[in-house]
Amino acid sequence: MIGPNYLLKQPAPPSPVKVLVDQSVIPALIDAAAAVEVQIERFGGRARRAPMMCVGVAFGIGWAASRILRSARSARR
Repeated sequence: MIGPNYLLKQPAPPSPVKVLVDQSVIPALIDAAAAVEVQIERFGGRARRAPMMCVGVAFGIGWAASRILRSARSARR
């Protein structure tokens, strides 16, 4: 049941970590993703290829790099 003080109660403020993530980390990740997208578009324009082909090539390069890094990490252990 809603009481007379319902609108006067303030929710607890977010933790400092959440504020940091929401105001710094997430916008930086969004900017980085946009920069990658712009580079893929430019590459597609210069190479005169379909943008989807460029995205596939970029995905393949990223996948190969992650596999190489993963195998290098496991070899160090």
